[in-house]
Amino acid sequence: MDAGSAEKGLSIIGKVVGFFPKLKNRAATWIIYRAAGIPRRAVSLVTHQLYRPFWTIQMESRERMLYARCDWYVRSLFTPVSIVGVHIGKRGEWQGIARTWTLDRAVREKMLNEASPVHIEPGHTAEIECDFWIVPPPVKEGEPLIEVVTLVDDFGNHYSRRLRFDYEKNPALRAARLGAM
Repeated sequence: MDAGSAEKGLSIIGKVVGFFPKLKNRAATWIIYRAAGIPRRAVSLVTHQLYRPFWTIQMESRERMLYARCDWYVRSLFTPVSIVGVHIGKRGEWQGIARTWTLDRAVREKMLNEASPVHIEPGHTAEIECDFWIVPPPVKEGEPLIEVVTLVDDFGNHYSRRLRFDYEKNPALRAARLGAM
């Protein structure tokens, strides 16, 4: 046996041994979720078809900041659920604000009568608006911002989607165009 094949064999063994702790952690998480009765996927998440993700530059006390917004349709599949957190970036570098709004009468009535967080009843759809303010802006004006947006439900499940935020120089004009539709 030469040195090259021995090194290759050790490399394979290292990969196999390195896989088992990950497998053990995944199995432990699965068992904890199942024992507690926590659903793994409580919602269906789709980007809003009318309001596309965009970003723009805002000035706040002589400081330039990037304002990004994305909108979602969120449908509760089989249990009451609410979106309690949202962040943007591969490692969740930037936190955001998620607001629930809807045209669904059953969800809207519940929103008016209950304190936050608002639960979306099974089978109902709500629209979620996510706003982010990032200082300093990670991209130059005119360039698209491509980042992972993660929504977190009240069960601790994370729903991640990679989005392209297009630069919008004047968001007021965008709002006027959407209002005219």
